[in-house]
Amino acid sequence: MHATRRHQAILVAVRRDGSVRAGDLATQLGVSPITIRRDLAELEERGEVTRVHGGAVLPSSGPLDAPAGPRVTGRRPTIGMVIPAASQYFREIVEGARRAAQARDVKLVLAVSDYNLDDDRSHVQRLLDARVDGLLLTPSEPFARLAPALEWIAALPIPVLFVERSHDPIEHLHPVEYVSSDHQHGAIQAVRHLAGLGHHRVSLLTCTSPTSEWISSGYDAAVAALGLAVEVPRVENRTHGEISDRLDAILDQFTAEGVTAVIAHPDNVAIQLLQRARQRGLVVPDDLSVIAYDDEFAGLADIPLTAVAPPRENVGRLAVEFILRKLHSAHPDRAELHIRLLPHIVVRSSTGPPRP
Repeated sequence: MHATRRHQAILVAVRRDGSVRAGDLATQLGVSPITIRRDLAELEERGEVTRVHGGAVLPSSGPLDAPAGPRVTGRRPTIGMVIPAASQYFREIVEGARRAAQARDVKLVLAVSDYNLDDDRSHVQRLLDARVDGLLLTPSEPFARLAPALEWIAALPIPVLFVERSHDPIEHLHPVEYVSSDHQHGAIQAVRHLAGLGHHRVSLLTCTSPTSEWISSGYDAAVAALGLAVEVPRVENRTHGEISDRLDAILDQFTAEGVTAVIAHPDNVAIQLLQRARQRGLVVPDDLSVIAYDDEFAGLADIPLTAVAPPRENVGRLAVEFILRKLHSAHPDRAELHIRLLPHIVVRSSTGPPRP
């Protein structure tokens, strides 16, 4: 159907019903949701409709910048949330979101994708079928590996906010909004803590995860800025099994090359490293200081681990607050915010000055 005819059909519907949903229009007119969103944008520029989340309404007679009211009236708003795992890490994010939703009388519906991109998409579709009003989405892959798969997300007919996923703008040109922990800054804090204790040869040990690339980036930046040794052994982006199998070889290399401190991600890797080091006769923290990254259960180790603690509950809380703001926005399709919350260091018994 030609654009002019689509515009006429949209105007007939909005004048008849007072409001229209982009998804319903796409189905009725046999075009993609993104085509409808472009049509609505053109009609809004001509002053013939006002876009609201998920569709459009008749333009008001008030100021052009006055925000449109929410589409949901007479019922509780419903927010869909998709997370990649039911781990302790994401349970805390969900708990923050749940408390914020409860405080604002919002219904929160959760789906877990088990780190599967196909499941991400099918869960989102089920939430759309259930007519959620907004979506909090944590994709199973980081943005750096996800860019080609984001087009279907851009075409969704409801506001979307990414949770605990952030990106460099050059990685993906489509504007997206997110609330995330600043893991790069978290790694910088860990290195600064160790450098302040007098460590000069600090290593890094990470499992493959959407977080690990940010941790590596922060580690590199801090090592360079603080003038620490660059040529130290480090093990990055390995599976948990690979690290477990190589722990003895890793510790041999640390000892041979004078490493006195290590940042390990996630907690279970840090705890395994701690245990194996002690079995080999190393004294923690005198011979080797250890910082865990995540702080899910680092404090429960037999020598409680100093840890970088991402602000998980606050990430979930702010995600709900900002998706509700988008639901009340006159321009829900406009990307307006990137929020990164700073982790903090919880100092425990596993870090101290290196042995003289």
